Amino acid sequence: MALSEKNIFLFDGVGAIISFFSHAIVLPIFSNFIGLPVATHYILASFPVLYSIYSFICFFKVNANNPIWLRLIISANCFYCVVTVILLIQYWGNLKPLGIVYFSLEFVVIFIILFIENSVLTNLYKKLDGKR
Repeated sequence: MALSEKNIFLFDGVGAIISFFSHAIVLPIFSNFIGLPVATHYILASFPVLYSIYSFICFFKVNANNPIWLRLIISANCFYCVVTVILLIQYWGNLKPLGIVYFSLEFVVIFIILFIENSVLTNLYKKLDGKR
């Protein structure tokens, strides 16, 4: 499946669901090995659940040829990264090696997703400029 203006939202929504389950179910079980309080994982889980709803609505209902929808989820993903960094700084003294590895990998995955989303957005702008 090529990641077009429409199915990038499906891609993002599925990724957000995985992130939600990680923070809402898996990581709280292992919070002693991660180093963050369970409540912090629930805070971090609230973002991807909202993002997945947004992405699925965009996939099923929205005209994906309008770049604003993709720009919004790109901005939201960046905001999630900022919030996560702030929380990691706040709990840095408690963070365990497994937590550092997990969040490092999460950032790598999010940056890859952001790169892909930005590429789709760039192609969308080129496509729209070609129609003018």
